Amino acid sequence: YKQNKTDIILRCLYGETKSEEEAVVHISPCFCITVPPLDDYSSPGSSGNGENSLPPSSILPPVTEPRHEPSSTSLLSTTAFSGELGFQLCFPASGVAKSVTFTYSLDLKKLFCQIGKLCPVEVQLDHPPPQGTILRATAVYKSPEHRGLVVRRCPHHEQTNENNDDSTPRSHLIRVGGCLQARYVEDGNMKSVVVPYEHPQPGSDGTTVLYSYMCNSSCKGGMNRRPILTIITLETPNGQLLGRQCFEVRVCACPGRDRKSEEDKLRKMNEKPEVKTAPKAKRRIKEVSDPASQEKTCKQVKHASSEEVFLLEVHGKERFAMMKKINDALTLMDLLPPADRDKYLRTIFQRTSQTRTTSIGPENREDTPCEGGEQF
Repeated sequence: YKQNKTDIILRCLYGETKSEEEAVVHISPCFCITVPPLDDYSSPGSSGNGENSLPPSSILPPVTEPRHEPSSTSLLSTTAFSGELGFQLCFPASGVAKSVTFTYSLDLKKLFCQIGKLCPVEVQLDHPPPQGTILRATAVYKSPEHRGLVVRRCPHHEQTNENNDDSTPRSHLIRVGGCLQARYVEDGNMKSVVVPYEHPQPGSDGTTVLYSYMCNSSCKGGMNRRPILTIITLETPNGQLLGRQCFEVRVCACPGRDRKSEEDKLRKMNEKPEVKTAPKAKRRIKEVSDPASQEKTCKQVKHASSEEVFLLEVHGKERFAMMKKINDALTLMDLLPPADRDKYLRTIFQRTSQTRTTSIGPENREDTPCEGGEQF
């Protein structure tokens, strides 16, 4: 087939073709190149009119491939699956201080970490796995609408020399530290890192793998504030799935602060339904009653309030003495019978009125001359 294709091209260029059908050469199933017949060119590099022209190869259309964002061929499951071996993940206890480089929230099932910082993840199994078992870590987007897209680093962090070396591909988001046997795989445009499973050391319940994330969640051109999930699977060398665990990841500058903020939001969201379902207080309708019943109610309220004790703060000794005299006088008034109380009040009123009359009487007024000579 290659020899026939070459012969057709040579005959088209040097004038041995007899029809235009032979001038169509199929290079691939997607692209074809059309070579003009011999009538348009008398010889290579010259036109039929004797004027120089460009060779046929220079007027061929450029071959371009369509560019699009790569997507995975199949969607990975995010459902937890412990399997027969009891595959589980554990994270070390950490607080929410601003100085921490990573912290894991049990309530959110979410890892908060800084860019490029190692995060220990402990793998625990109830039974030993087969020989040659591997651990695969893959990052996927949490939202279903973005699940088919590949999670990769932003162009800025991918091109800079910081946190980049020749031993690992720059486009991979997840890296493994302290393991020389780590392999970075791109299968169907899905980027993952694979490490061999190592049996726990004596006195340990599991084996620890150090993962790091090489791009912030807010980087434009990369994750662009889209939440991501990390899927860690336990597989045999043949690709058989033995277990799967998944957790959310946020790569940020202050993991402790962001964890505390998101946990507070979750707590408030859980409290809101209780407030909404609480019954609303009904407004009472005022009922108009006769004056006699109103007087009875007022007397009952006054009697009830007179037995209560209230504390009053007074600043200054003089004010305290004055308020004490008033309180003592009121206490004595309460001890008197109603008849004696009325007699005592009338006596005080008469004395007060006589005192006022004496102070403003005619004999105590001074005659003051006015400007016109008249006197008051």
